[in-house]
Amino acid sequence: MKPDLIICNKEENTQEIVLACQEIAPTYVSDIANLEDAMEMIADIGKMTGTSYKAKSLVNAIKINFNHFDKESLNSLNALYLIWKDPYMTVGSDTFIHDIMERGGYKNIMDGASRYPELTLQNIVNLNPEVILFSSEPYSFSESDKKDIEDAFAKAELKSPMLLTVDGTYFSWYGSRLIDAPNYFKKLRSN
Repeated sequence: MKPDLIICNKEENTQEIVLACQEIAPTYVSDIANLEDAMEMIADIGKMTGTSYKAKSLVNAIKINFNHFDKESLNSLNALYLIWKDPYMTVGSDTFIHDIMERGGYKNIMDGASRYPELTLQNIVNLNPEVILFSSEPYSFSESDKKDIEDAFAKAELKSPMLLTVDGTYFSWYGSRLIDAPNYFKKLRSN
């Protein structure tokens, strides 16, 4: 393919993969933990590809949209964000998803945990979140997955949390899609 540039991500690519890529072409490795890191990556790639103006415009639009999103007017809900099943996996506070959750008005109930903790159904019940956000990707949760959660809370004689399937791309993709994320959160919170 003879690329002019290879873009890797620290979380997605091993050191061996990055080293192999560097043998082929200049390689940029992103390490994205929050919105600021994502905007820095967009600007960096703009510089490397001769599209700085477009990148700066995109970064400015993302900043404006997030600055105009009034999460302070929302009640922050204690939320559990699920990304996987068998085992259930969620997100810790050192992830990009955590940062975006907080910006969207969801208090990550796993604040303080690291990376992607595994949970049992009983752990989820014990956490007793107000809302569970079922990500649409990388695992596609089904209605029967939601039923499993409802049944576990019923068995524990607890009120089931609000169960929402969310578009995971707005929580986890750290590129141009961020421009629309605040509007998505407004719609999600209005349900």
